[in-house]
Amino acid sequence: MVEAAQAGKSVARVYAGDPAMYVAILEQISLLGIGCEIVPGVSSVFAAAAVYGARAEATVILTRA
Repeated sequence: MVEAAQAGKSVARVYAGDPAMYVAILEQISLLGIGCEIVPGVSSVFAAAAVYGARAEATVILTRA
């Protein structure tokens, strides 16, 4: 990926997970050392809130194993 990006080619990495919750992607980005843009979809947090009818100002506690 790095070699292709440095050669001026467009490179895409599809990452499963919510960038708002799983910050490991930031560590991976810094290790690559190339410019990037994160284009998230609908955050799983907001999608879950919509399913349960929670308002945006409701308190949400996020945990993971």
